[in-house]
Amino acid sequence: MDIRVIGDKNTVVGFRLAGVGKGYIVKDKAGAEEAFGKCAESGIVIMTEKFAELIRETLNEERTFPLVMEVPDRNGPMDREDRIRILMRQAIGIDIKKEEGK
Repeated sequence: MDIRVIGDKNTVVGFRLAGVGKGYIVKDKAGAEEAFGKCAESGIVIMTEKFAELIRETLNEERTFPLVMEVPDRNGPMDREDRIRILMRQAIGIDIKKEEGK
């Protein structure tokens, strides 16, 4: 199974050192779109959250491959709304909130 990584230089170099076969260092949305296009036949694509968010429309298209795994970059996880919560709100029209302390 082919694994590729898309992200900033630090993320790509780190995953390449860990044994990921191919990496694409990108700086903007256009670069992320182009790199993702090259990964169409891959099994797994590891992509930083930042670049995944920039090309969210492309990632949400129906497809079977590749599987995209979003990872934080060196700045840590993005502060964003939970994807499952968004899908639940769209599907049933109710917002589900977690109570503090539970």
